[in-house]
Amino acid sequence: MNITSWTLRMAERLLAHACRRLPIETAEERYLEWSAELPAILEDPEVRPRLRRIFRVLAFALDQSRGARALRSLPAQPHSLVFTAQHGGFLSRRISSICLYGESALPALLQTRDYAEALADTVTLPSLVPARIAHWRERQKVLHGRRGPVIWAIIDEISLRRPVGGREVMRGQIEHLIELSRRPNIRIQLLPFSYSGGPVPGGSFSVLGIDDKDSSEVIHIERISHSIYINEDVQVDRYTETFDRLSTASQSPEEFTELLRKLLRVLSNDVPVR
Repeated sequence: MNITSWTLRMAERLLAHACRRLPIETAEERYLEWSAELPAILEDPEVRPRLRRIFRVLAFALDQSRGARALRSLPAQPHSLVFTAQHGGFLSRRISSICLYGESALPALLQTRDYAEALADTVTLPSLVPARIAHWRERQKVLHGRRGPVIWAIIDEISLRRPVGGREVMRGQIEHLIELSRRPNIRIQLLPFSYSGGPVPGGSFSVLGIDDKDSSEVIHIERISHSIYINEDVQVDRYTETFDRLSTASQSPEEFTELLRKLLRVLSNDVPVR
């Protein structure tokens, strides 16, 4: 399934959920009206790059969902939270989507606890390990919430092949990635070794689609002891265009899942990974 079809399916799922909150006599009419607007938003030639149009489609669907909740006087539930500048917690702004690129290690949001602990022991000063693991635990709430954000991840093949924590840890991590890839709101692609576009300036980063009236985006770059946030338009455009380019060069989610199954068989049979 290509990204356009996937985005439309996710938006339609959100609209259908919103319409279930409406009176039965108006629900179908509203769904048809709202879903008819999705292609025009997704194909708007005035909005570039493509990733920004995807954000706007998802934000539109979430706007209708919030409106439906208001009509029924139901309390709004946060989709997730934006990371703070320190590793200790989160800010209380909601986000509708998270686009992740992991270069030298798997993105923290996709890590198992064993992988996160093994990685922290390798890259973090011993005094900072407990705070980093607490930060990982808090971030995992995004995955387990009742209505989490849409997550689109691109993993560099080198991060998947690096044996963080040894075979047992990697086997558990790959099983976790297979489980995540089955979720309808998560799309994972692999950037292969054969990619010839050169290194990504700044390495790993995330594009956070903020759930507000402006449908804005914020860039999140994580360092060992702190995080950096960028909301300046020129820089945000640079990162969203980079993510779009990496997505085009990456394997499809189906190809990624097939590779995971092959790696899992290799690790389970104690065969050297190639």
